[in-house]
Amino acid sequence: MICTYIYKGKKFNSEAELDDFLLEKDKYLSQYGDIVFSMTSAQTSAYNSLDQATKTALATKAQAKWKTAKKIYTEDGVYANIKPYMGVNEFLEGLTNSDDKLFFPEFVENNYWTKRFLDWAEGKYTEDEQELFGFTSDVKPKFDVHPDLLTFKGEDLNEVSTEEQKKLRAKMEEKWKNQALFGDVVHFIGQKLFSKIETGPNAGKLWIDIVDTQRSLFDKQIDVSKYDAEKAPIRAKFTSDQITQAIEYFKALKTNLEVKLGDTNLVFMAEPAVVGTLNNTIKDTDLLLGRIDLLVIDSKGNAHVIDYKTSPKPYTHYNSAKKLSYTYQLATYTRILAQNGLRYNNMRSFVAPIQLEGFRPDTEGYTFENIKGDTILDELTENIKTSGKVINNLNEVISIPENLTATAENLISNVDKHMRMLFPDWGKKKTEDEVRAMIEAADGFKKRTDLEKPYGFYLDGTSTEPIVADSEAELIKKVAAAYNTFQEQVKGQTVIIKNALKEGMQQNTIDVSLPNTNGKEPAWLRNTLSKYLNSNWTVLEGDGYDSAEEYGVIFVQNKHTRHVEVITTSLNYLDYNPSKDPKMKNLTYGLGEADIVENAKPNSGMLEATNGNIRLIETMLVLNNLVFNDDIHISQIHVVNPSRGIGTWSPNEQLLYSFNKLMDLAKAKGKDVGENNLKGGKGSVKFANKAQLALLTMKNIMNISGTRTAERFVGMTTSINSLENYLHAGTNSEVLHQLEELRTLIEADKELSRHIKNPTSIIDQPYHIREAITAYSQILWAIAEYKGYSYTQQLKDHGDLMVGLQKGLYWQQLENPGNYASNILNTASRVMQEAYQNVRDVLPKEFRKITIAVDKLKEGLGYSKFKEYTYGNQSELYKNIVYKADDGDLMVRNPWSNDLATTAEKEFTKMFLMEINRDRFPNKTEAELEAMGMRGDYDFYKLPLIKASKSGKAAQRTIAQAFKTRISRLTDWSYYKDQISDFLSEEEEMEYRRNEEVFKMNNMMDAGNGPNRKAILAKQLAKDPAYFEIDLENILMIHKQAYTIQREMDARMPIIKAAAFSLKVMGEFQGTNFDADFKTIEDTVRSKIKNESLIEGETKRKIAGITKKFQQIASWMALAFAPIQASGQMLNGLFTDIKLNWTSDREIFSKENLTSSFKEVSKDLVHFGTKPTLCEALNRVFGINDMDMNTYAQNLSSNRHGIFHFMDRYAFKMSSRPDFYNRMTIFLSQMKADGCYEAHSIDAEGNLIYDCKKDKRYAALWNSPQGSKEYNEALARYIPVARQFVNEGAKNPDGTLFEFNMSKPTELPRAYTVQEAESRKDVADSLYGYYDHTKKALFFGTYLGSLLGQMRTYWSAKKNQYLAGKGSNHIKGRYVQAKDDEGNLLFYQLKDNGEVDQDASLTTTNTGVPVMQWQGDYSEGVFVTLMGIMSEVWNNDDKSLGGMMATIREKFIENPDENYRRCYVSNLKILAYDACMAILLGAICLGMNLVYDDLEDEAKKSEDLTDVILADAFGLVYKTFNYAKLDFFWWDSIFSPTIDWNPFMLSSLTNTIEQVTDVATGEKNAFDAMCQMFGFARQNRPIFKYLGDQTELFPEE
Repeated sequence: MICTYIYKGKKFNSEAELDDFLLEKDKYLSQYGDIVFSMTSAQTSAYNSLDQATKTALATKAQAKWKTAKKIYTEDGVYANIKPYMGVNEFLEGLTNSDDKLFFPEFVENNYWTKRFLDWAEGKYTEDEQELFGFTSDVKPKFDVHPDLLTFKGEDLNEVSTEEQKKLRAKMEEKWKNQALFGDVVHFIGQKLFSKIETGPNAGKLWIDIVDTQRSLFDKQIDVSKYDAEKAPIRAKFTSDQITQAIEYFKALKTNLEVKLGDTNLVFMAEPAVVGTLNNTIKDTDLLLGRIDLLVIDSKGNAHVIDYKTSPKPYTHYNSAKKLSYTYQLATYTRILAQNGLRYNNMRSFVAPIQLEGFRPDTEGYTFENIKGDTILDELTENIKTSGKVINNLNEVISIPENLTATAENLISNVDKHMRMLFPDWGKKKTEDEVRAMIEAADGFKKRTDLEKPYGFYLDGTSTEPIVADSEAELIKKVAAAYNTFQEQVKGQTVIIKNALKEGMQQNTIDVSLPNTNGKEPAWLRNTLSKYLNSNWTVLEGDGYDSAEEYGVIFVQNKHTRHVEVITTSLNYLDYNPSKDPKMKNLTYGLGEADIVENAKPNSGMLEATNGNIRLIETMLVLNNLVFNDDIHISQIHVVNPSRGIGTWSPNEQLLYSFNKLMDLAKAKGKDVGENNLKGGKGSVKFANKAQLALLTMKNIMNISGTRTAERFVGMTTSINSLENYLHAGTNSEVLHQLEELRTLIEADKELSRHIKNPTSIIDQPYHIREAITAYSQILWAIAEYKGYSYTQQLKDHGDLMVGLQKGLYWQQLENPGNYASNILNTASRVMQEAYQNVRDVLPKEFRKITIAVDKLKEGLGYSKFKEYTYGNQSELYKNIVYKADDGDLMVRNPWSNDLATTAEKEFTKMFLMEINRDRFPNKTEAELEAMGMRGDYDFYKLPLIKASKSGKAAQRTIAQAFKTRISRLTDWSYYKDQISDFLSEEEEMEYRRNEEVFKMNNMMDAGNGPNRKAILAKQLAKDPAYFEIDLENILMIHKQAYTIQREMDARMPIIKAAAFSLKVMGEFQGTNFDADFKTIEDTVRSKIKNESLIEGETKRKIAGITKKFQQIASWMALAFAPIQASGQMLNGLFTDIKLNWTSDREIFSKENLTSSFKEVSKDLVHFGTKPTLCEALNRVFGINDMDMNTYAQNLSSNRHGIFHFMDRYAFKMSSRPDFYNRMTIFLSQMKADGCYEAHSIDAEGNLIYDCKKDKRYAALWNSPQGSKEYNEALARYIPVARQFVNEGAKNPDGTLFEFNMSKPTELPRAYTVQEAESRKDVADSLYGYYDHTKKALFFGTYLGSLLGQMRTYWSAKKNQYLAGKGSNHIKGRYVQAKDDEGNLLFYQLKDNGEVDQDASLTTTNTGVPVMQWQGDYSEGVFVTLMGIMSEVWNNDDKSLGGMMATIREKFIENPDENYRRCYVSNLKILAYDACMAILLGAICLGMNLVYDDLEDEAKKSEDLTDVILADAFGLVYKTFNYAKLDFFWWDSIFSPTIDWNPFMLSSLTNTIEQVTDVATGEKNAFDAMCQMFGFARQNRPIFKYLGDQTELFPEE
């Protein structure tokens, strides 16, 4: 039964809620009344502090013997000279610092009027003066000045003023006085509006909340006559409308404050008075009294200052001196508030400008027209808290109290206890019994022969040397002593570092004494700490901070930004993993949870179990158990081991995630780890996100005096301030925009860009440069994070070969992008794939437009289908359109003139030029582009330069020219080099590479469109007049592809660059480097994005060019027209599809799906024409087979037929086309199983159309009633997919960005997100090989890899299937229902109308709409699973057959974890299937081989052609089966390439030489040699033997 409690009229829903109130607020109830019910505990505490401060201030004022000097009215209002305390404004006026410089320009009456008198003498009047005095622009009287004016030293300027001057001055002073009085009335209205109603039914409420209904009562409240007779006539001049305007202004102010502060539960205090103490007696006083116009307390107890400024001028017209004075005024208020116990760090300050529009004299004095708030709030927090000048000046007179204190009640006992709960084996002090148990759990007390004494023990992760002893008892004592002195060593080291930090901060030097090892200089530690060794930082000290030193924890605070960084010292090997269980390598090991449970969570950020990360968690426990009196903003925590020069660091988001999950898991397991005060930002400890971290770093740089780096960032102040404002407002889109702007500013700065272009070492750079690089890195990380990409902690490089019976085989150069061991590399790979998917979304439709235009041109020029499919050289279509100009340039003719004869040519050329120039000049309108064409602009008609295709060359050459060029190339080495690097010479290319930024996207069109265009043309055309392409279809497609890729990659390159910089900075933070991983990203960008060769060096490049030609020849000889390539692959595909269907860890498609998909794909065998089939269109969009981005345009060109394309299009059809059928069969089977295949169709123009409303997964969103079971199930599937589309930057068919509305689903842009598509494509890739350019291992892009990898690209897929390590596949996955930390299924909460409530939290109550999230599949190689089984069986005590089978069943086949179980069962099925098929097909092939040998022998003896054909036909069947069986002999597929290092090209070349030699010497006839040289002849050996015997061509002698 649920009880409610009533206390003093207030209802409480639980006893705990009532207890909290009684403990925290009841003591204030009698003082403040019912208002405490609406305040948080933090607000109540702050409210009480302010109330006490106000009472103290008023008491001070009442007790003082104060005399009032004359009131001085100025344009800014009025202040009074009161002693013995002084008002803030009066105090600041004319205040100077220790250098005798004014804080801000002072208003000195005599100086001001002297200046005005001199101006009036020359007829110079301001617009305000002209209007006030009644002068016109034509009539501006000039008044003489008193002869003694400039030399006057007295106090009363009237002594040297003329009567005219006195009159004008009096008018101005009267205006100022009235202006001040009117302002006072407006202030008074504001004060009343934000005041509580004292009595009546609305007691306790603010007037501003009820004024609309209680207007008449409020009007009485603002009758000032009873308070101030001087203001009474002013108040009387306010009309009802003007009072309404004032009310509306303050209501808008309230709303704006709620938005600015992100809090609707604000507490308002109108005009509280506060007293502050000066550092010394200044101006005869040591007390300041401040009246704050409006003070706001947010829900977290933070106080914020608002100061009203009333003027006839709009705020934008206020001068900078005036605004600077406001900064000092509000800064002083914040310091006074801090002295009165309010939190300083989160205090914000605002000016609220109020314009009295139309302020002017009237018959009874002055009046105004309207009250207007042109700028509702101007925030000055940035200037107050970061301006070095403001901070330093005010520090001299009124200091910020050192109020960031920490108390540490039970800190050590709590942290020790909680650490033991999270990590049972971790602890600084151990009893002898614990040590005994620890040794026995390790190696036990075995006598050692490898040590100097019989007993020894290694302290895990703390020492390289063992502790040795003569007896067990002695060993126990020594180990216990080592552990128990460990804490003292850490503490001693911490004290040394802390003292060094204090010394460096005080003396502004990095030359301080630091811990060292064996007398070596700790360079890494000095470089790491140099950031803090200057006067901008201070070490926090006191009770709590001193207690934290027990754990090696030091707190340092930046004086300007007030953020705190934590340094934790350690003596551990920070990268040592103390977990002994191979399945528990994450921090959850101490709580007994296997990694796969946590890793299966889609957004898991659990840290690896290393000593360094355990020390990070320990530091978090320290923070969790300290009590701070103010919010403490942590920018980062850094664990350092000074003696070894290594560190550990984690992004704050990941560290918080790990800590929160560990605390939740511990509580779920019944462990009392105390309250988690760090979760959800509910406590006083706040952690900076990546954008905030970048902001803090930049602010720190700005305060590094005397460096050009600081000057560069000071120049970005506007953008940095805007970033801070948007971070406060929580406007993510604007934050991202400002981050992008700052990135651009840094990259555009010549001085800064030198350091970020291609970073090498960071830690060795000067401190300010290192900070600049770090800031840039943090900006990139933040951009990536705001775009949905997270880069997590990495602890080691992955360049080394990793081999183990249970680890599998891993070498990064041979791994496929997306399946790396580094999550950072995989994220970068995912970004690349998303960009290419967006490119494929756009280009097929664009290319179809071009193809249709080409078809119209063919029709107009009479280019028949017969000619297209026989002769096939479409380049001839464009010979009249392209021409060489007199200056040697290649140009396109003007279709708007009479240069072209036919209408078809004119229309096509207009289309071509407009499409080309839309990309060249993206900022020009269609009309402007057409105008450029019509007036004949030179740049408009330049032909894009692309190397000519074969047909393009043929169209430009005579037979003699072609023969001459071929001969000249035999001796032109640069030609072979040009095969891989296009137009540039070796010297030009080296210079380009030196100046190029790796992470800046270039466009292959730029090289031929820049200032060197004429030189490039002259050089290449001199060697070959047909060097450049004239096939305009090919040019346009490549041009459009290049610009589309550039646009997509420009948007994503900062994210990829963030991956590279995160590796650099993280590695050097940790005293190591991730150079291999960094190079992997660089090589990926060069090779797979910018399409550059990875082959370095002139000689290698030339050799590679020659080698490439020989490889092409070798491939042609082996594969061209080889029938077994077709039949063997098709049969192998059939066996493989059956294997996939049976062995898959879940049913990804049914047999019916597979059968129907095979039939669907087979239709493409007889397809002709340029319009694509549905299979081809799907392939073009999703890139399933042979859709490399480096050949994408050529593959979709219509110029692919006839004799000119015979070899490249038809010769390899038998080897390439089966791969298309096999992969597409699997992909279509998955689509049919998913229910989305039928949602696709081809429109009349040949474009792929996806209709989301026909997709069975989502159709119910449009076809079923909202709230129905079918609707809810579809919505649950739709929501995560739509979100993923947004994260990937997907675009709608019309080119606009896809946007997601949970309440009103919009049609999805395509059937699969990139995440889903890559998962489905990886199914085929893992079976048939990673052939796509973007998926190939980087090794195959090197010179050695290109040699050894020919005909072996399949190898990495087969290696992954059998030898991949645990959890190695990072691409495959599926959507599963999300769970909370306790394992309960999660659902969306619904509104009354059935819509998902986007603002509500998730629930475990079944609402019918489950929360679905992506979960990666667990995977490991078959061999790794087999070794795991053998290990479990070997370690099992029961070695009987039954015992072994029981172990296999328990640990593998029936493993309680679904992810492990599916993987293990699937792998065992694969092993069984491959073994059975190897035996079955091996037996079949053995029998068929015997029959084939007999038939071949008979055919040799017989002259009957029928016998020969029979032998040949049977041979083809036998060889088909023999080819199909190879895939199941996995050990040969994997290990033979590691043994046979002879490149295929070299073997083929050697064999060819041998065969040609044998024919030349008469050892063989030509047909026998052909059987050895050519695949098609070898596979039809009986027929070629027969032909050789019949013709006796080159007979044997």
